Amino acid sequence: MSAATIKINNFLLSRILKIVSEINSEVILHFSNNIEIKTMNPSFSNFLTVVLSKGAYSDYKKNEDFEILINFEILQQVSERSERSKIQEISLNFSDAQMRFFEEGPNGSVFDLNIYSSTSSKIITPKFHTLNEVKSDSTLILEGLKKLSIISKFFDIINDDGKVILHSKEAVYGEGAIDIGTAKNFSSEKDYYHISPLKEILEIVPDKTAITLEIADHHALKISFIFSHVAFGMIMAASKP
Repeated sequence: MSAATIKINNFLLSRILKIVSEINSEVILHFSNNIEIKTMNPSFSNFLTVVLSKGAYSDYKKNEDFEILINFEILQQVSERSERSKIQEISLNFSDAQMRFFEEGPNGSVFDLNIYSSTSSKIITPKFHTLNEVKSDSTLILEGLKKLSIISKFFDIINDDGKVILHSKEAVYGEGAIDIGTAKNFSSEKDYYHISPLKEILEIVPDKTAITLEIADHHALKISFIFSHVAFGMIMAASKP
């Protein structure tokens, strides 16, 4: 039977689970040299991949490469309650049918949670061919999105002589523009993107985390960042409100 064990800081685990849940609680969990999480929202407009590399955990063992389809909803609730109890480290044991959640410590609790796996439900990574990119930081983008969300549920990206600007416009409430960085010819050409869940995800990310935004040839937007040896990448499809 395929099995893997990981020992990880619970505060980090809780942040990862919160970010993932903003897209979908149902994920593909792949165990190889690293641990990879992939998920997509029900409308197939947002795709998220999370890669935990060495340094994100204190211990990681597996008997072979394998993947499982799992719902993180119960795991997230258990992790949040352990976080409130000041439990610092968690051991997770995964198999094809069950997951064991163990709180490290003399009075730690143990939860055996049923999971499910399926080979018929696959999440395919979208193709993404980068045209341009811009560097920014999470705090700057988050504060901008919070202001733009007062005006609209959507934003587009315009370029003003090399300045990359997040922009929202709505007939009733007005217009807003936030400068997030500098990059030549970086714009979305009037394609719009949902402010949520990007805003909610950035509220979980540590302040001043380095962010890379990329535009693809088909106008999809990719947001990438790393903290605590965990790499996140979200692809957002363009929409026209």
